[in-house]
Amino acid sequence: MVQWTPNTDTDLPSCPSSPPSPDALNKLLFPTNRELREKLFDLLKEPLFRRRTDISVRQHRELTTARIKRLHQEGVFRNTIALQKPEGSRRYDNVIAVLTLLDHSLEVKLGVSFGLFGATVHKLGSKQQRDFWIPRLENFEAFGCFALTELGHGSNVRGIETRATYLPETRQFEIHTPNETAQKYWIGGAADSATHSVVFAKLTIRGIDYGIHVFIVRLRRPDGTIEPGIRIADCGEKAGLNGVDNGRIWFTHVRIPREDMLSGLSQVAPDGTYSSSIPSANARFGVMLAALTGGRVGIASNAIGTAMLGLTIAIRYSFQRRAFAPSEGSLEVPLLFYTSQQRQLMIPLATSFVYGFCARDLSDDWYRAIESGSVSKRTHVVSAGYKALFTWFMQDALQAAREACGGQGYKSDNVIAPLKADRDVMLTFEGANTVMMLQVGKTLLAEFGSATRNSGRYDENSILSALNAIPRKSGSTKQLDSAFFRSTFLRLEKEQVVALGNQYSKALKKRGGSEFHAWNDCLEQAEKAARAHMCRVIHETFECHVKKAYEIDEHSADALGLCGQLWGANSIQQNADFLRLRCISINDATVIAGGVGDLCEKMTAIAKHLVEGIGIPQHLLAPIAVNYVKHNSRARL
Repeated sequence: MVQWTPNTDTDLPSCPSSPPSPDALNKLLFPTNRELREKLFDLLKEPLFRRRTDISVRQHRELTTARIKRLHQEGVFRNTIALQKPEGSRRYDNVIAVLTLLDHSLEVKLGVSFGLFGATVHKLGSKQQRDFWIPRLENFEAFGCFALTELGHGSNVRGIETRATYLPETRQFEIHTPNETAQKYWIGGAADSATHSVVFAKLTIRGIDYGIHVFIVRLRRPDGTIEPGIRIADCGEKAGLNGVDNGRIWFTHVRIPREDMLSGLSQVAPDGTYSSSIPSANARFGVMLAALTGGRVGIASNAIGTAMLGLTIAIRYSFQRRAFAPSEGSLEVPLLFYTSQQRQLMIPLATSFVYGFCARDLSDDWYRAIESGSVSKRTHVVSAGYKALFTWFMQDALQAAREACGGQGYKSDNVIAPLKADRDVMLTFEGANTVMMLQVGKTLLAEFGSATRNSGRYDENSILSALNAIPRKSGSTKQLDSAFFRSTFLRLEKEQVVALGNQYSKALKKRGGSEFHAWNDCLEQAEKAARAHMCRVIHETFECHVKKAYEIDEHSADALGLCGQLWGANSIQQNADFLRLRCISINDATVIAGGVGDLCEKMTAIAKHLVEGIGIPQHLLAPIAVNYVKHNSRARL
């Protein structure tokens, strides 16, 4: 654990007599695979893993490959996918979470091969296919990529155009790119390194379209040459993430064996007879995309780790860097003395803890889904909502951290600016964020419709069942207690969902019954409803973690409660709909506005303990987080 103190005594808010224990906080944040995390932190001290901002795209790719080989030597991926149980997934996720703090390219390239290719084979493949492919992935005998996105279709997966035609006479599938918009695009690992790919294509047998299925296609031979009928081109230099060799793929009547269609759920017999354990085409489609749900779970979690890294750097720098003095001749005060700096950094710091525990809760849901073989509606909805909200937050937090560090925050060797560039892609891959929120909104609309047909009452298994009993008492506005936040968030959610349902009904009549055009008229309101729903879910989830924390360490639980208060108060203050829809009164709004400043001051008093609790070791931070003067001294020229 990193230990540090400000350079000198300051006029910062005094720390409580019983501050939170950084070690207890860290154990609450990261309760599993702690020895593995420490082992990885030590491994990343090696020169090979030193941060590099002075290398070309080619050098970055070569460095990423060298780092992957080193990780393989240490066996850190052993028993991750192959274990096929939550323990393996937890181990894998902890590895990726640590690598996130060093290099997004390294994390993504491994995530594509393990988390997308491997997870797809695990979910959709037969036992024979799993037994064959997964050990080869873990041993790096094969390196996979995930060919879903096309030039003309990203979020609209149903619209992909790549074809897989079954040929009974040869017992083969023919994979073909029929036009330019069907080229597979942004495929991580395809340009240089992937040996195989899972390819999403529309299956056709004797002229009948059976919808999207998944096929394993070899891209390269053992000597690295590309297989006949396949053309691969580099997507070129990007704004960030240049250690990943994103590529474009065209297939020209490429033949593959019948056995290379993933056949755990659907099968094609040698004579071309199609069968599936899931008779519904829509249900099959949902299962085919299961790996994307797991990807969104990981993205949400890693976005918070990235935000915490940027905030740790900025807060540590703000304790050291001084500016202006209260009187002539007196000592200048540290940046974190200023209430503007406190507001700029303490609000995202509090939010990162709230979101961090929510992300962990989502991961636990995903592990249970892996074990049961079934993903609940709640997990689908929450993974989409968290992926969007957490990555948006990540970029906002990094921007706040960058500005809080002034010019030092703009230097590449101080990490924050490269983090922003590298991670920006997270807002659109695995589903563009706005589309993710609209997926949440569409589910809410369907739930509202079901309740309308049930005398306005939501089924107890509905994700909106909490709206059946909104508390009459609002709790204490002045104390900003949990009861106040719960009732306020529920009220906003109810108002926004009802508004969405009513607006859709009117639009449906106006558009002559066209569901497509009616939905298009409601997209803004759908996103508002989705945000309100996610806000309530986040509050409920985090409150459960605070209660559990009191059973372990009271002072840490108090600190987490403070984080929840500041996140909740800021969430209300930043959204005019709470006041517009009368979920709060004008007096409530006034109290909350003053409360945010007070809470920021209290957070500042324990900020040192909170960032220590995050537990990012010094060698993964930035020079300005350690000693900004020494790093910029003449002695280093």
